[in-house]
Amino acid sequence: MHRTQSRISPVHLGMDTSMISLALMRRWRARLALCLVLFAGLFACDDAAPGSADTADEGAHTILQDAEPPPDEGLAPDEGRPVTDATVEPRPDRGVSAPEPAYVEVRLDPARALYTVADQVRVHAVVSDRTGRVLDRPVTYEVAPPGVATVDAQGLLTLTGEGPAAVLACATPQVCGRAALFIDAGPPTLVLSQPLRGAALGADGSRVIAVRGTATDTRGPVDVRVNGVRVAVGDGGIFAVDLPARFGLNRVEVVVDDGVQPPLRESREVIWAPRYTRPDADGVTIPGALVLQVDQRLLDSGAAVAVPVEAGVLELGSLAEVVSLLLALADPISVLGDPQIVDSDALSLRIEGVDLGRPEVAVYFTAEGIELFLRIPDLAVSTTGAFQLEGNRIPLTGRLRAGLAAFARLGVRPDAEHGLSLTVDDVAVAVESLSGEYPDATARALVSTLGTALSDVARDLAGTLVTDLVAAQLPDLVGAALDDVLATLREVPLDLNTGIAGVPVLSLRLGLTPSTLDLRRHDALVLGLDARVSHTVRPEAPHTDPGIPTLSAEGAPPALLGGGLTALARLELVNAILHAAWRAQLLQIEPPLPAEVANLVRQVSLDGRLPPVLAPSPPGSVFPLQVQLADLRVALVSAVGGDVPDRYSVSLTVGVAVQADGTGLALVLDDDPDVRASLLAAGGARAFLNGDQLAGLLEGLVWPQVQRTLAGGLRFGLDGFNIDVGALGDLAPRIVNLTAAPRFDTVPWVLDGRLVLEGGLAVEAELGPGGP
Repeated sequence: MHRTQSRISPVHLGMDTSMISLALMRRWRARLALCLVLFAGLFACDDAAPGSADTADEGAHTILQDAEPPPDEGLAPDEGRPVTDATVEPRPDRGVSAPEPAYVEVRLDPARALYTVADQVRVHAVVSDRTGRVLDRPVTYEVAPPGVATVDAQGLLTLTGEGPAAVLACATPQVCGRAALFIDAGPPTLVLSQPLRGAALGADGSRVIAVRGTATDTRGPVDVRVNGVRVAVGDGGIFAVDLPARFGLNRVEVVVDDGVQPPLRESREVIWAPRYTRPDADGVTIPGALVLQVDQRLLDSGAAVAVPVEAGVLELGSLAEVVSLLLALADPISVLGDPQIVDSDALSLRIEGVDLGRPEVAVYFTAEGIELFLRIPDLAVSTTGAFQLEGNRIPLTGRLRAGLAAFARLGVRPDAEHGLSLTVDDVAVAVESLSGEYPDATARALVSTLGTALSDVARDLAGTLVTDLVAAQLPDLVGAALDDVLATLREVPLDLNTGIAGVPVLSLRLGLTPSTLDLRRHDALVLGLDARVSHTVRPEAPHTDPGIPTLSAEGAPPALLGGGLTALARLELVNAILHAAWRAQLLQIEPPLPAEVANLVRQVSLDGRLPPVLAPSPPGSVFPLQVQLADLRVALVSAVGGDVPDRYSVSLTVGVAVQADGTGLALVLDDDPDVRASLLAAGGARAFLNGDQLAGLLEGLVWPQVQRTLAGGLRFGLDGFNIDVGALGDLAPRIVNLTAAPRFDTVPWVLDGRLVLEGGLAVEAELGPGGP
């Protein structure tokens, strides 16, 4: 029969070497006796006659044919290896002694790899002879090394110290068994005093996350790591380290390891920002929340405009193209009012038609506004009438031809009432050439000669036509378009509908008003707008309000080399909207549970202790932005437990990209969020789910539902705005409708805490059918 015993490191056995020597001597003696018996048996077989029973029994010991082989050389009985040997039945007539103890089997109850000083342990010892037969023999107990534990005569073990130990149970001084154990008073202790869970840090000017705490263990020093980096531990287990802070969610994980117990972990999530914008009772104002940069290209792209005869929609890309279209479709007679220019005895002149030919338009930004250069090289005015010269009537039925150049300076300035005002600061028209196409040579000469009455009238007529276009019609059109845009931005409704049952639709208002204006000559117009995010119903924050985390400075953004229209939105604008949703208690909900977990979880309630934050992603991330949620408290009532919930703290980080498709902006969320959960308190003796299990449940089952909901609700349309063509009067009657809309077709990116969107402005003119 094999025997097994527990092992222990020799350094803790404390066994006397004489005991080992006696054990070895007993083993060699047993082997020698067995050899002598076998030797005698062989000789007996040789001397006895075959089939003689008397001869076989006489003078010989009984040998068991199924005897086990001798034990391995040099293996002491208490080394925990199998021991086998031949068995000799005791026979009083032969003088064989009673069975002697051969080994002792020791076990601990309960059997554990690790014991604490509070555990109750009993030692069980079984004494067996060489054949494996259990003997009723008393044993004596001893613990090595001394001071770690004590054991009484009944085998009750009392644990008093820490470290490795062995319990010895001896049937004789030479025959002992042992069981090894390891004693630890318990896991180390960790007191994390800083940072506090769910804290909002950075308002005091600090640029680090201060981590402070104590970690101790009864056995001595412990290994402490903060976010994977080992930190020094001083007297009393005190440790301190400052972590570099980054905007948004910061995770702090402290791991304490005593080398024996499973490592002790504690994590905290906090948010950090260099400053916080405080809301008022109804909302919050974000200075310089949006910056629009209109580049010179949007004023004048250099493209020519071809006007179709048939009805349709014509796409334009710059203000110069709009002006060219207006001039190409213009009916200047409508500007003049009465086509009868002069009606006197000396001169009668009536306008029958005006053809502006192919005007050349150039538009530039200046340090004060906009400069417009207009050249009409071939103006043709059809006329009727007559001129009395020395009693002769000279007919004026024909055409006046003129070459003109015009210049207009438009001032763009901030305006308290309208946001921006557009004024005509200067207009100049020069007649470069003038001629008449009339049958009478005298009429042609009178038109071409400076200082004549007919020449003066022709020059005034040409100048008046162009002046009215440049000084009145075009500024009115641009001003009306500007007013429409600013009026639209002054009040933008924001309705946030999560689509989650039980969560109401949140109605907010976003107002954008011009606050700064930077005009760069021949370069760009940079317009800064303040944002006001307000509630239609006054909110009540569910917890202490830290304010809106603010990353970018309020000053002017960095200059960009754009190619059209560039929008720079401070992340605080989005964070103000997220903060407003949190303030309206949209994160204090009891969401419906997916069918997959209905049989496991009876109820879940959420309590967002901090508002969500939109922050730049770390370098190298696939997504440029992250939506971060720290210290979301979750109360979970399992379907198989009581009514007291298990309570957790959950944090979530998910990558976000802004996708522009020309007609709108959409937030694209990563399929693989980073969800962390820490158990704060169990509702019963044991929590239904640990932190990792809850995180896996939220990530695998709940997040896909949230992602689908948010993907449909986080799209912002870039609808165009209508320009009031009524401001044109009858100037261009073919223009039925005129709209403009920003288009962002490039991948947005983040710069200095601002989301940068580059694109252009698409202007569409709906034209009616043209004439024959």
